[in-house]
Amino acid sequence: MKKRILIVDDNEMVLQTMLMALSENEQYIVEATSNPLDAYDLAALRDYDLLILDVNMVPMRGDMLYLSVAVDSRIDLKKRKQPKLLLVSGYYTSQELKEKVELIGGCDYMEKPFDSGTLSMKVASILWKDRGPGAISGDGLGIVSPAADTGN
Repeated sequence: MKKRILIVDDNEMVLQTMLMALSENEQYIVEATSNPLDAYDLAALRDYDLLILDVNMVPMRGDMLYLSVAVDSRIDLKKRKQPKLLLVSGYYTSQELKEKVELIGGCDYMEKPFDSGTLSMKVASILWKDRGPGAISGDGLGIVSPAADTGN
């Protein structure tokens, strides 16, 4: 089964780079927007497996977007699972990103700039490996092949 990903970054160049890198993988359905408010509406309407969110965006930060999706009354989390989270930032340090991810229950984080190979590895690690809260690596290791997906 294909995994659905939503990428949100207000830097159009970074957004397009991530979109192109992940769209090459036939196992993913990738959507992208530079507007966090549009992303909020998309996340309420569609069932995403992963949200890739820039932290510093206006008018809504990525971490706040993720938390808002979790409490949106339009989303029945009994029928739909909360999407996993990959936070990205060119502003915060790795330690600050790690703390944010731990605080809000995300899966992983990346500092900008990053290359498409690192992005692809992180996404595969998050999507194809059963990772619960607190399983934050920050190192891009522990990749599990898509063939190993057990349908979780």
